[in-house]
Amino acid sequence: MTAPKGELLIEACEMHGTYLPRFCHFRGLTPQASCRMCVVRVDNPKIPKLQTACTMPVSEGMVVTTKSEEVESVRAAMVEFLLANHPVDCPVCDRAGECELQDQTFGYGEDRTRSQYDDKEVELERQISPFIYNDPQRCVTCKRCTRVCEEWMDENAITVLNRGASTIISAFSGWVECSDCGKCVDVCPTGTLLHVPYKYVARPWDLKQVPTVCNFCSDGCSMLAGTRNEELVRTVARDGRGRTAEGINHDFLCSLGRYTIDYVHSQERLKRPMIRRGDTLVPTTWDEALSFVASKLNEIKAANGANSVGVISAARLLNEDQYALKKFATHALDSQHADFYHDDDEVDLAAFFKHGAPTIATQEHLQNADVILLIGSDPNEENPLTAFSIRWAVRQKSAQLFTVNSIASRLERQATKALRVREGSEAAIIQALLDEAKVDDAAAALGVKAEDVKAIRKAVAEAGNVVVVFGDELRGAAVEALSLLESVLPANVETATAARAAYVDGLQREVRSTNSTQKPSVNNNPYTYIVEHPVLKVGADRVTTATKFAFLPLVRYSNSMGATQMGLGAEGLHAKAMLSAAGSSIKALYVAGEDLVAKANGDAASVRAQLGKLDFLVVQDMFLSETAELADVVFPVTSFAEAQGTQVNNASQVQFVRRAIPPVGQSRPDWMVTASIAKLMNVDLGFGGQLKNVFKEIAENVAGYAGLSHNQLANEGAKAIVQPAPNGVDAADVKDRLVSQVAQINRNLAVDNAAMTAQAGVRLKTRYTTITRHSNMLTPDVSEVKVFPA
Repeated sequence: MTAPKGELLIEACEMHGTYLPRFCHFRGLTPQASCRMCVVRVDNPKIPKLQTACTMPVSEGMVVTTKSEEVESVRAAMVEFLLANHPVDCPVCDRAGECELQDQTFGYGEDRTRSQYDDKEVELERQISPFIYNDPQRCVTCKRCTRVCEEWMDENAITVLNRGASTIISAFSGWVECSDCGKCVDVCPTGTLLHVPYKYVARPWDLKQVPTVCNFCSDGCSMLAGTRNEELVRTVARDGRGRTAEGINHDFLCSLGRYTIDYVHSQERLKRPMIRRGDTLVPTTWDEALSFVASKLNEIKAANGANSVGVISAARLLNEDQYALKKFATHALDSQHADFYHDDDEVDLAAFFKHGAPTIATQEHLQNADVILLIGSDPNEENPLTAFSIRWAVRQKSAQLFTVNSIASRLERQATKALRVREGSEAAIIQALLDEAKVDDAAAALGVKAEDVKAIRKAVAEAGNVVVVFGDELRGAAVEALSLLESVLPANVETATAARAAYVDGLQREVRSTNSTQKPSVNNNPYTYIVEHPVLKVGADRVTTATKFAFLPLVRYSNSMGATQMGLGAEGLHAKAMLSAAGSSIKALYVAGEDLVAKANGDAASVRAQLGKLDFLVVQDMFLSETAELADVVFPVTSFAEAQGTQVNNASQVQFVRRAIPPVGQSRPDWMVTASIAKLMNVDLGFGGQLKNVFKEIAENVAGYAGLSHNQLANEGAKAIVQPAPNGVDAADVKDRLVSQVAQINRNLAVDNAAMTAQAGVRLKTRYTTITRHSNMLTPDVSEVKVFPA
């Protein structure tokens, strides 16, 4: 058989259909070789003993025996050894049914034991974090959890304590302080680590697992939604059988995607439509609510003319919902005013797409980049999958990371060079990249040394492929100027190859000069990247873009990109302008899924006053939000778990969201509510009550969607939406406006060089409070949890 140079033997065997048992090995983590289950015989007189396949790279002409009486005997002995101190409690263990120890025992163990211990090491089960239970008796000391915490999350929150038979997994304080991503539980092969919210809730064979997509940040992680009795009980990126949702995140999932799902069944969910009678909202029927809204909107439109009604949506709504709202505004309301609500820290997508669509990077592009330039934002706290991909690129692919930020970030620890700059000065780094003569001025604006800016420009100029990850700190001309980088700093294959070789050689010499382990690891195998389990690819080409530069805008919500593509905000008043015009040119507002009052940033009274000027306010939402409390009619709508459709992540990849459970109460999908009102207004949106017809129209009318269908997306996964490339950019005008923008930077501001002190994940958990405040999982009561000393 053939395999890529440098590939581990255990992976090469699996590529060709030969599975080798393992506990400690996990693709993407450094080799451990502690369980000895993957032993093989290598036909080489210089290697007299059995070898662990998880630490041995393949070589030319290697002859390996993976199945023999000798090998099977050793594997059986290892299983027997592990079971010697393992409790026989499968009937009460939550991992039973998807436990790798069970699988390996049935597959490679024997039906007898020669080891009997009357004094087994016994450690009491205990809770070690708000979300993790630990039962030390079940541990096989594979150390997957400690490695995933260090290597994937860069948190080092969980570790191995003691030695020998007394080894346990915990933290030095006994309580794990981390971002609560839960990855350590997912990779655990036994029931040692368990999710607190899922404990004693269901058995794996009771669950119906539905692949769907997370509805929080814009990374768009796929996950398996486990349901029982029409109730959502857990979400995982990878279950105990190694199955994944086959999405862009593979085995990764953050705390929001994992531990906020209980809001779907919150007691605060709206179950029925509500209508205002006097000063009170009271439950009513769908027929009465729909008829009243249709009649009232027709009345306002007739009295005040076109553009008197505005539509504001939430950026988390699916493409089909956004498209229906846009069409509803245009055809039923005769209004150009349809937009999704832009938070103050939303990326300037209007400027990014002003001249066309620059090349947008996917997570695979990010993981395979030569150079990553992070400008603003903190992906750890805003886009966790993006942060993981950056760490992966640095650790596994020896990428160079440069950060230009005014706030502290854990990613600075992985950076080749981390520049802490003045708040609001990030645009200056773009000026320095576009014009070498302005490097000194840019450095002065940033508040850093000119040598550091020159070093970043040199690395970017010499690189073969560069991914620029940017947040809302870049605005206006600085965002427009990103499309000019390709022409100003073009790719040169010879220069890029030499620069890459010199950088990797420097890393290797640095590693050889110390006795420490390789950090970052230098992997000679260009094909080792995260792939779906258990199918692996042999000799897959490195994933790069056709252009040298690719960009990853860290938009805030799960479908901010999709809402933009559906045309919301393309014409008419923007959402905040509609709010300001309430009572004057805007007589009524139709708000879908957004809480305008809660997002007022301390100015809730002003927003309430503006909404009070309206003749009519309609809200469709999952909860009776502060905005819904002011409405004349409120419609209950479905959550992500009850909805079906598509959404677009920050990499402009459209993904299919499957319905996992039936609608809660009398909730209906957003698009269906809108279409029903339009029909009662004597306007047929043409959907025929079928979701597939909505997407069919999208495929026919929206650029980049041609030829796509729900079935294709469900079967083939995420598809990139490719839109026209930048064309006709007036480079001189953009550069002039950028110079003016940089000149306005306040150079008297001090640079904040303070170290990061906040606990990991704090900002992430408070980022989507309009939803997470209804989750008891995310903010559990641990006041009565007894912490046992480690």
